[in-house]
Amino acid sequence: RQITLANSTEIIQDSPTPFWHGKLPFLSYSPMPDPHYFHGTGKMEIGEKMQITANRFLNHQLDALDLNITPPILMDRNSGIDASNLFLAPGRVIPVDGAVDDTKIRPMPVDLNGINAAAQGISQLWSLIQQGTGLNDIILGLGGGDETARGTLARQENAMTRLMLEARLAEEGFVEPLADMYRALNRQFLE
Repeated sequence: RQITLANSTEIIQDSPTPFWHGKLPFLSYSPMPDPHYFHGTGKMEIGEKMQITANRFLNHQLDALDLNITPPILMDRNSGIDASNLFLAPGRVIPVDGAVDDTKIRPMPVDLNGINAAAQGISQLWSLIQQGTGLNDIILGLGGGDETARGTLARQENAMTRLMLEARLAEEGFVEPLADMYRALNRQFLE
C-alpha cells in the first residue's frame, strides 16, 4: 500500500500501490548480507580497522626512521653553544666555547628495534585483509614467491571462483530484478 502521514499521526492518503507489479519500488544489494540489518557488510569494511592499524604502524615506522636520520640533539645549556647555530649540513662548522665531548652535546639515541616488529605487523595485517576480501597477491599479479606453479594456479582458481560467485549473486539478486522492474514499469508508464 501507499500511505502518507501528516505530523506522524494523521493519515492523509491510504491507497493501493500504484505499480502493476505490486512490489516495493526499490531494491537493495549487499555482497555479504546481514540478516539482522538492512545494509550488509561492505567489501571494504572487512579490512577497514586492519588498514587503520597498518597505517598507524607505518606512521610509527616512518617517525622512527626520521628520528634516526635527523636525531634530536641534547645540549648542556651552560656549554657555551649557540643553539641557533645547530642546524646540520655537510661540512658545517659549529663554533663552541670550550671542550667538545659527550658531556656538552650529543645526539639523542634512537631505538630502531620496533621497526622490524612494525614491518611484521603490517605484513600480517595485509595477509588478513587479503583473506577477508578474497583478493590476494596472486590475483593482483604480484606473484606467489616460492610457491609452485600448481599452488599458484590453485589459489588463483579459488579466488576467481569466489569473485565469480559474488558477481553471480549480484546478477541474480540485483541486476535481474532491477531489469524486471524496469520492464514492468515501462509496460505500465510508457506508451
